[in-house]
Amino acid sequence: MQEVSFLVGYDDSDLLGRFAMAPTVDFTLETEGTSFGDERGSFVGLGVEPTLLAVDDEDFPLAVSLPLALGLSIDNYYEEPGRSNDHFGYLQFGLRVGMDLPFVPEKAGTWNLSVTGSGYYLGQSLKRANHGDQLQPQVVGSLAVSY
Repeated sequence: MQEVSFLVGYDDSDLLGRFAMAPTVDFTLETEGTSFGDERGSFVGLGVEPTLLAVDDEDFPLAVSLPLALGLSIDNYYEEPGRSNDHFGYLQFGLRVGMDLPFVPEKAGTWNLSVTGSGYYLGQSLKRANHGDQLQPQVVGSLAVSY
């Protein structure tokens, strides 16, 4: 299966300050093969990640946020043979704790360390694909570097 995906995000922190939502929209088209069924499909993902707590300490710049995402089939993305297209794919919810690493020299870029605990509430097609499990827990750690 191959697909092309377009992800757009907006940094609304200048507009909303500490109430920023950091919205994202992901639009995906299957271009070859499919994940489900026989027909190529399309998908839209909608997300926000409001910050719950931000500590602007020079030595310990910590942020706690609440990532939320909704995955929807526009057309045939979660289609199963003999069943109709299930438009609801998943609802993701979680808690992310992250901090910039201030001890890394500026010339090496900005380094950020984070841990995210998430849960996925799955729609019927994804529930069947996951052997009847409708709630999927997940913990992800990441180290991001930006220049």
